[in-house]
Amino acid sequence: APPPTPPPPSPLRLTFDLLWTRRELQLLLPFNVAFGLAGAFSTGYISGTPAKEAVGKHNLGLLNGVAPLAASVVIPVFSAAAALPSVGKAPFLVLGAVCFGVQAAVVAYLSHERLVSLGWQISALYVVFGVGRAVFESTNKAVFADMFPNDQEAAYASIVVASGAAFTAGFAAFPYLGPMWSGTACVVVAVLACLTTPLAFRVHHRKRHIASMTPA
Repeated sequence: APPPTPPPPSPLRLTFDLLWTRRELQLLLPFNVAFGLAGAFSTGYISGTPAKEAVGKHNLGLLNGVAPLAASVVIPVFSAAAALPSVGKAPFLVLGAVCFGVQAAVVAYLSHERLVSLGWQISALYVVFGVGRAVFESTNKAVFADMFPNDQEAAYASIVVASGAAFTAGFAAFPYLGPMWSGTACVVVAVLACLTTPLAFRVHHRKRHIASMTPA
């Protein structure tokens, strides 16, 4: 009798194998971690404390709708611009990371009283996060499709693992760290993402160049 066929590797195993072997994936992960941390900071602290006091608890649902509204407005613009060869996708990922860092820095280094005194102007922080979220939802996923055409399932799973783990860790840890240290952590990872993202594109382009020079 023929030997039994071994079971296929699990999606999680494929994800970690891809992460272990692909340098560009390693370099793209800080952006996805930055999104998860920014989401935890926005949901767990900003909406839960200064924003609730600034606009009133009864208006919090309306305020929380600002970020997805901003994302829905800019996604078509970003998608069209990123498709232009003269622009590309890398600048938008850097822009998204900057948005996550800016939102966190403002909240971390302004006093609680100053944030509350902003009233509805605090919605600007949600617009900034919404722009970053638009990059995460559109350009980021398009980059993964471009860079890992033969491993899309594992590549997309790495987005979920990185952002989801970062959100969970941030949501659990930030109440104990306080706004300044929580925001600082978000800023540090966002700055790291700004540095590693262009390197990911450089690695990918170098691999494509080498492949194009190799005889079939």
